[in-house]
Amino acid sequence: MKSFISSPTTCSASEALPPLPQVSTFPPARAQVHSSFAPSRMASSWEKSTGCGSARERLKEAWEKVLFHQFHDILAGCSIQEAYDDALNALGAAQDMGWEITQEALHRISWKVRTTRGLSQTPCQKNALVLWEKEGEGAPVLVFNPHSFPLNLPVQLNTTVAGVCDAQGRPVPCQLVRGPQTNFEDRTNTLLEAQVPAYGYALFYVFKDQAFNAKVDHPAKGEGYTLENQFLKVEFDPFTGAILSFYDKEHDRELSGGPMAKALVIDNQLPDTWAHGLTVFDQVVGQLGQAQVTLVEQGPLRAAIRVTTGYQNTTLRQDFRLAAHSRELEVSCRLDMGEQLKLLKLSFPLRAKDPKALYSLPYGFEEHSLSREEFPTHKWVMAFSEDGAGLSLCNDGKYSFSILSHPQGAELRMTIARGCIYADHYGVRDQLVEYQDQGEQFFRYTLSPDTDPASTVRRANLLNMSPELVLETHHQGSLEPVYQGVDLEGENLVLSAAKEAEDGQGVILRLYETGGRPYHGRMCLPLLGMETELSLGAQEIKTLRADPSTGKVEECLITEL
Repeated sequence: MKSFISSPTTCSASEALPPLPQVSTFPPARAQVHSSFAPSRMASSWEKSTGCGSARERLKEAWEKVLFHQFHDILAGCSIQEAYDDALNALGAAQDMGWEITQEALHRISWKVRTTRGLSQTPCQKNALVLWEKEGEGAPVLVFNPHSFPLNLPVQLNTTVAGVCDAQGRPVPCQLVRGPQTNFEDRTNTLLEAQVPAYGYALFYVFKDQAFNAKVDHPAKGEGYTLENQFLKVEFDPFTGAILSFYDKEHDRELSGGPMAKALVIDNQLPDTWAHGLTVFDQVVGQLGQAQVTLVEQGPLRAAIRVTTGYQNTTLRQDFRLAAHSRELEVSCRLDMGEQLKLLKLSFPLRAKDPKALYSLPYGFEEHSLSREEFPTHKWVMAFSEDGAGLSLCNDGKYSFSILSHPQGAELRMTIARGCIYADHYGVRDQLVEYQDQGEQFFRYTLSPDTDPASTVRRANLLNMSPELVLETHHQGSLEPVYQGVDLEGENLVLSAAKEAEDGQGVILRLYETGGRPYHGRMCLPLLGMETELSLGAQEIKTLRADPSTGKVEECLITEL
């Protein structure tokens, strides 16, 4: 992970920055660009105390680059190849600007957190490449949560440590896993179990050589061709690499209606790039096989199995990971696509009686009947029966799905690549045409028996925006080691954005109901020193203007007018 952590600050307590204004500073992860906020009435205070002014103009510039490439042919994949070279350059610039603003904000906060527990001025010792340890305290690491709900999950630290404890000195479970580096004998990273409040952060201490007895209550286990934790048991076919059994232990039911997570090869000779007039793509001409199945992690925080399959010029590697305490199986994929005029789809047959299908939309979802037709969707899709038996699939960048009838109930299919021709409107296909989706790509998805839309939205948001880690030095600070920025009653409300108002008058909050049922509860905002009662209808979107100077929270139009 690209970060500033390779050269940590060494400022002493006397050099520490003055207190930050009490404002939100959570731009999201690098893959997305939204606003953080610093109300204009605080702008001069912000710049004076941190040297970091409002990011509004930089974010506006990045957002305009994103909007320019929302043109329908670029957005839908129907332009010539050169258009995508330009789009990737511009979107990469916007992405990088969002990442830089995120890192600046996180580091401004981390420099103000009290990262040392004792009053001893024992010098820090640089242990290994990026760890600054203090005798008896280890090296401080801050984990930031950009979501309006609390997190409890393994996070990956890009170095090897022997032990971890929280800000109160309590042992925290950890596990060594293979890292991205192959640096002599240095090949491992560390997973640590992080509990982090909503819109907040939590401080941990990591020790290079000192281990602790931190047991995982219900460990994840990997053995042979099986992954298991307290909620799921997943078994793989050693010959095909497909999931043979997806067992919901919590409800004592098998959900697999046939081999799951197998890659189908679909004929795509007929359609042009736009697929004018066509909505069904299901002519299977092959599937990826010749599987290699390898157990790569054995727990206790996480167990993992790697499945590699191939077909002619195409290779798909899927790393299936099951974490302790998790109700979902996470899959990280590397696809090297070499098929032309073909589609690739992942297939998930499901046992469910008279299932129905839900497809996500921005800020909502809609129901469709089971159909061979493709439907656009965003972060998640699910199929389930009235008794709740079903499967939800979250993803971080695939947008075309079909859920069709199957003898066991339903079959969910996710399109992962399409080797069509660039900007081909039924033209002459000569030897000089170029094909899309060729070569290497990476994506992730998750599978879960949890079919509540509200909790699925949380899992989908987390998949698309991960926690951020910052390695720090020991210093005093005005901010506490653990902080919570928002507290929402209930499970079916998400605060998706907090930004400076366009007219500079207060802070704009964007909320939406996620479960398809009315919401009534209290929203507490420690980051603004405010709280209010909220009522939203099913799938309602609500925009609020909060003014910390007056204490008023008022509903406004989404345009802020």
